[in-house]
Amino acid sequence: MDIAKHIAENRDGFTIETPGGWVMAWRPGPDSIYIDDICIYPEFRNSGFVVALATVVEDMARHDGCRYLYTNIHPTVEGADRMEHIVLEFGFEKYLSSEIINVYRKELV
Repeated sequence: MDIAKHIAENRDGFTIETPGGWVMAWRPGPDSIYIDDICIYPEFRNSGFVVALATVVEDMARHDGCRYLYTNIHPTVEGADRMEHIVLEFGFEKYLSSEIINVYRKELV
């Protein structure tokens, strides 16, 4: 499967903007939401905005009856270890792993 083509053709996405940053997510299928990107503005970093934005998306997913949340981290980018720590603390588990990308999944029960 060509993942990039699948994403481009099935990108039922949305963005949530706040004064502290934004999150972009999309629905790869009826039972999941994929958190594609979270950006926190410098003056709001280390203040809980990442968790707050992810919680909003998780609440939306639960409301819509989704079973899973997904996200990814590129292990070679600066800050990848810190990002992974946050993702794991939020309840995600490593789902798929390679040299260029790690995919994480959180089951919503």
